Amino acid sequence: MIVTEHRCGWGNCSPYDAFTFYFSNPLEDSAFEDDLVQVSPEFPAMTISQSGGYIAVYGEKPGRRKYTVTLKAGLKDIFGQTLGKDQQFTFDVGAADPRLTAASGEFIVLDPKAGPQFTFYSINYDAVRLKAWEVQPTDWAQYREYLEDWRYYGKKKKLPPGRKVIDTEIKIKGSADELVQTNLDLTEVFGKDGLGNAVIELTPSRASKGSTMPDRDYLPMVRSWLNATKLGVDVMYDYEEALVWANDLATGAPVNGVEFTLVPTNAKGTTKDNGTAIVPLGNASGTASYVLAKKGDDIAMIPESYSGNYPYKYDPSKSLSWFVFDDRGMYKPKEEVHLKGWVRSVDQRKGGDLSLAAGTTSVKWIAYDAMNNKLAEGTTDTTALGGFDFNFVLPETPNLGSCRVEMTAMGGEHSGSMSTHYFQIQEFRTPEFEVSVHVPPGPFYANAEASARLEAKYYAGGALPNADVNWSITANASAFTPPNQSKYTFGVWVPWWRSGGMASSSSYANLSAKTDAAGEHFIKLDFGAAEPPRPMTVSLQGTAMDVNRQAWTGSATMLVPRANTTLDFGQTVTSSRRAHRLRSL
Repeated sequence: MIVTEHRCGWGNCSPYDAFTFYFSNPLEDSAFEDDLVQVSPEFPAMTISQSGGYIAVYGEKPGRRKYTVTLKAGLKDIFGQTLGKDQQFTFDVGAADPRLTAASGEFIVLDPKAGPQFTFYSINYDAVRLKAWEVQPTDWAQYREYLEDWRYYGKKKKLPPGRKVIDTEIKIKGSADELVQTNLDLTEVFGKDGLGNAVIELTPSRASKGSTMPDRDYLPMVRSWLNATKLGVDVMYDYEEALVWANDLATGAPVNGVEFTLVPTNAKGTTKDNGTAIVPLGNASGTASYVLAKKGDDIAMIPESYSGNYPYKYDPSKSLSWFVFDDRGMYKPKEEVHLKGWVRSVDQRKGGDLSLAAGTTSVKWIAYDAMNNKLAEGTTDTTALGGFDFNFVLPETPNLGSCRVEMTAMGGEHSGSMSTHYFQIQEFRTPEFEVSVHVPPGPFYANAEASARLEAKYYAGGALPNADVNWSITANASAFTPPNQSKYTFGVWVPWWRSGGMASSSSYANLSAKTDAAGEHFIKLDFGAAEPPRPMTVSLQGTAMDVNRQAWTGSATMLVPRANTTLDFGQTVTSSRRAHRLRSL
């Protein structure tokens, strides 16, 4: 067994890349121990993973230094072979890519225990540019427009709303390649009481020595709306009213006297001793929708999500619920499909319930095949309990696949309500015979011959004579390692990342024939010599078809250490059996 490849990253080896090793044979999983892989110097986050013929050393590590990985001689493959001796590999780990990150989200509530400060994290940046704007809840719509302009394919020209309070460079103190936490004091924005709202922008302005600033298009940026408040607020709502509640964000205690306002409907409510209030919903929604909570100078808010989820009044009305099933799920052409179902009226309002669908007198239905062609249609009456059933016969030649029945309720308040039921049409038959392809056990050699035999026989017993046979033979360049000979690999090595596979030509051949009286057909293959010598894999597929046009396939594979990539075939007759010869494989 040998190490065929070792690497770290793609091009440059960074502190985040794994040390990876590939072996000529799969390793014995039960015999693998982490102690068989040693790293010097070690790093705290190191983990070792092994799967098949692959070992990886994961974990973030200090950069700008060399690491030595030792694979111990006792590493064993599935054939019982070992490395034989310790092997060392050296990796030169470079600098970490500069990074800048912070708490994610377009809207962030600051921790009241920490005071008016915002925390960000960086790697290999010496300084960042901080900009901050003092904003009010009424600026939320303009803030969303600003975010949209800087997302994806926006023009990146809009500025945040509000009054700019800070525009300065923040120096970062830290060691190279290490994650640095920086706490920004935003008292200048939020004042001594530490309350209010602000929009901040953080952009890198200077990379550390030995690191490179990213291009402008890939420059990381942090943009967030910061809400500094002592109130923890939330809201739940149905179609008529909203339940709001307020708690002390630091202790969790309920807070009374908090005035809630739903914008833009301007519906209001004030919390009681338990911190909750009921607010009736209005009939409008808008792009600047948010829930506002205020007590004195303390303002908290819950912005509308981008999905448009916001509490406003609406009429849930009633809906029709369908339950439909068929008798088989899958049918053959010309068979009869039976469907049965029930309909019920669902009232989603307060005090509503499941009830009979009064007034729904019938169900109109249309059946379609997989290509949307109409199969059948009709109308069936519903019973007093909302039940219905109908059936239809499939045509002789429908399109196979997933089909559907579209049903429409007729009459009453739910007239026009629709439901779709799906079923399958498939042409299937019980197999009557089996096909197998047999090749000699080998080994096979260049400049030699080999034969293959197709056998077709009925499950009930007896051969399948005079049946149409179609052979499909493919020869591809290959590679192999003989058992217990791990130092030798025959063929051309191809990197696993190369999508094109083996860089050589392939040969294909197709042959039609018939089985003999014993239900067999033989082909003889002549393996020529290749220049340069190269192993080949020959794949054979033989398909036999009976008089009912039922076809089944058998397959086999042959490994030829040296072979040509050209396939020719002629024909010879051996005894009373039909046989074919394929030359120059």
